[in-house]
Amino acid sequence: MRRWFIFPRQAMLPYLRMQERALLSLGSVGGTIPALLLVLALLKRRRSALGAYLLALALAIGVQVRLERIYLGSVTPPRRWVLLPLVAILTPAHILALLTARPIVEWRGQRL
Repeated sequence: MRRWFIFPRQAMLPYLRMQERALLSLGSVGGTIPALLLVLALLKRRRSALGAYLLALALAIGVQVRLERIYLGSVTPPRRWVLLPLVAILTPAHILALLTARPIVEWRGQRL
């Protein structure tokens, strides 16, 4: 997963205009919303925060199912749906860890 962030950052980001960078950043924020709402729900311990988290999670799962139907022609089996909330929470943390790590990746025997 590291190279998915290192390659575009090194190869494309320097050549993007400011509007393209802003659009890229805005599009990236959407994936962090369920994780941020979970943190808020855990800190505030209110029904409204938990409801917002569950609504965002349901929306993320709905978008995932829709995209799978459009691009793959099938859907994740229901027994695997229990992993989608875990992925929605852990992926933003993993991405943050990757973005703050050293920007070095080993690709086909070369360090980039």
